[in-house]
Amino acid sequence: MMPMVGILLRKGFPPQIMATIGFLLFFLFTEMLRHSTLESGWGDFALPLIVRGLGLSLLFVPLTTLALSGLTGKDIAQGTGLNNMMRQLGGSFGIAIITTMLHLRQGYHRIFCWKKSTSLIPRLMRDSIPLVKGFAARDTH
Repeated sequence: MMPMVGILLRKGFPPQIMATIGFLLFFLFTEMLRHSTLESGWGDFALPLIVRGLGLSLLFVPLTTLALSGLTGKDIAQGTGLNNMMRQLGGSFGIAIITTMLHLRQGYHRIFCWKKSTSLIPRLMRDSIPLVKGFAARDTH
């Protein structure tokens, strides 16, 4: 897909429109995966992954083209390096933020489940006494 994006850019297709379509396709990809469960199979992921591939190719090639279009000569190499570094940093910060959010939500849900389950502990202790006595009676030490 990326070579076709390059061909479209050379023919004068506006990179802003391509990047917008790429963003929209990526958002569509996330929407398609919203209903995924542990029982989802290959058929549930094939089309969303194709949509993501199309969206990212329509997003990154035009953005790189826009970022480097005003540069000449030696500045192109420096601009490419800076562009790649910013992409890497953006991805790293995004992963760090999502990981932090998941960690905080996991803690919240753990506390929520603990509060709900503490009311069951006395009943669990009471109901497990016959089991413990039965296991102790079978002990052959």
